[in-house]
Amino acid sequence: FLRGKKPFEIATKIGEKLKESCEASEVYDDVKVEKIYINIKLSAEFLCKIMDAAVNGDLLKPNPKTKEKVMIEYSQPNTHKAFHVGHMRNAALGDCLVRLYDFVG
Repeated sequence: FLRGKKPFEIATKIGEKLKESCEASEVYDDVKVEKIYINIKLSAEFLCKIMDAAVNGDLLKPNPKTKEKVMIEYSQPNTHKAFHVGHMRNAALGDCLVRLYDFVG
């Protein structure tokens, strides 16, 4: 529904949708659209929860592991060609994905 629209129109549409759900949201209090930017004012309750979690050490605590297994195949260089920077990029992205999956359980 936003394809082919100008950035200002896209920001306005998204801002309107966010404003509609603002009353029911515990995360933000207000939404303002300034040109192509969307400014969101976070609620005091949400910020208090985040600050409590940060002080208690629970903010970046990994989730418990699940029994679900995920295979991430991220580095398969061709052994018959030269190894180059593109291979390192894929290895770094794959390593990031593995770490994210470990963190979220």
